[in-house]
Amino acid sequence: RRMTARWLPSGLPAWMERVGQNIEATFARKGAVYAQSADLPKAALSAGVTAVVLDVDGGGTEALVFCDGTVWRRADTGASV
Repeated sequence: RRMTARWLPSGLPAWMERVGQNIEATFARKGAVYAQSADLPKAALSAGVTAVVLDVDGGGTEALVFCDGTVWRRADTGASV
């Protein structure tokens, strides 16, 4: 499945869109793509880990997320997942 970098804000320069796509491709190759946020590993065991969640809000929104060791957070908003 090719990801489309929908987590990036619209109106970015083309080069930045390509960077986002490369980031997503890297995560996809490493297997760090999760269908839903509920599928993420336990936060206490995942400090420093990043991933892409395909359905972060239950409405089909993709988001890059990272773990601070306590909770998973969206990279675009900082909100907990």
